[in-house]
Amino acid sequence: MISLAQPLLNQHRAIDSNSGAKDASTLAQILPKDSFTGIVVSDDAAIYQGFSLSQKCWAHLLRKAIRFALLDPNNKEYDSFLKGLLSVYRKACKASVDQRLKDAGRTTNTLRGAQRRTILVSVLESLKLHLAEFTLTSVQTEVESWWKTGESLFSRLAKNCGLDPPTESRINNLIPIPKAA
Repeated sequence: MISLAQPLLNQHRAIDSNSGAKDASTLAQILPKDSFTGIVVSDDAAIYQGFSLSQKCWAHLLRKAIRFALLDPNNKEYDSFLKGLLSVYRKACKASVDQRLKDAGRTTNTLRGAQRRTILVSVLESLKLHLAEFTLTSVQTEVESWWKTGESLFSRLAKNCGLDPPTESRINNLIPIPKAA
């Protein structure tokens, strides 16, 4: 499985390698290397080489370190690497359940997080309906045009239907965020 962190859309999605993305042509259709600007987290299979930013999957990295340590138990370098990797992994697991860090990352456990996720899902689902082709490249192109022109696809659709743009955020009415005291 590879995981894709896309900064432009602040989204995270996974492509299961077992579903046919093991060959380069399928991967190129799903995720063109020349236009993807996020971070690819992969099992280090050859087809994932060539992305500008990549990271190895924790599960695959741990399995590989365990395998090397088991195949050559007297190799101090393998043993040291595995122990260090497990130490970092355990610290990360502890940090992920530490309530003091609860609001430090992306989360939908807060009103702001729930609101952000609602907006992202709504925008992506709407784009799926209105773009001729719903791919990462087409979504990136559309969002980049919003930044350049200052007008979104949704603003254009509202104008074409003779609707006035909303004067306030509807999401703020649905999921109000209390004012700070």
